[in-house]
Amino acid sequence: MLRKPQVYCRTAVRFYTQIIQSTSPGLSNVKGLSNNCVKPASSPVGPGAAHNAEYKVPEYFCFNRYSYAEAEVEMAKYRCPQPSALKK
Repeated sequence: MLRKPQVYCRTAVRFYTQIIQSTSPGLSNVKGLSNNCVKPASSPVGPGAAHNAEYKVPEYFCFNRYSYAEAEVEMAKYRCPQPSALKK
């Protein structure tokens, strides 16, 4: 079953914000997604979006229509090739 692209993007945003907020020396050099995929906001985003409010997904407002495609392009270099059952 495939998940919706928004699920992947929300996960990417959480990973991205964890990396940015991390002060651990082991994680400080790990690169996350660029600002082409997600634009972390310093001010409140969206109408009534907050983790402690009724609408609990403020990250949704940090994406644009090309965020999923940009994330796919940036992560492509880390993907393993699909295995094949064909003999070489």
